[in-house]
Amino acid sequence: MATRAQKTKVGLFLIICIALIVGGLMLVAGYRTEEQIPYWVEFEESVLGLNEGATVEYLGVPVGKVDSIFVTDNGHAHVDILISSAKVTLREGVTAKTVLFSFATGVLYISLKGGDLDAPQLQPGSRIPAESSLVAAVSSRAEGILDDLAEITSLVRTGLEGVE
Repeated sequence: MATRAQKTKVGLFLIICIALIVGGLMLVAGYRTEEQIPYWVEFEESVLGLNEGATVEYLGVPVGKVDSIFVTDNGHAHVDILISSAKVTLREGVTAKTVLFSFATGVLYISLKGGDLDAPQLQPGSRIPAESSLVAAVSSRAEGILDDLAEITSLVRTGLEGVE
């Protein structure tokens, strides 16, 4: 039979082990105590490829992440983002757009830019205006470009008829 002192030592050992495991998991999971400031962006274009947890960057520096995405009653993509106050202070005039992170996978992230240094700080929970992205511009023009290529191909074929 174990004595009371042995049981106390085993119990203390187990508590220390559990604390170390929990601390290690928090470290691995990226537990941070820094303040995360919420903002939101509403896109009129598709955000296919943008996922919860995606990176939000300001001038190329990762400063936050996408918290949630949903479709509003007016048919726009509403994106809630969290910005680290330790990494950037957003000012009025800042804008957001989606950027293609990987052409191969189609993954998007949100890029922030602008904001006058003399302007007041953007209030937490504020809306950040969205700009049209290069992805949307290219995809909207792609159909016209393909139609033009089909017409050019047809003209070339017509011009080559009878040529041996």
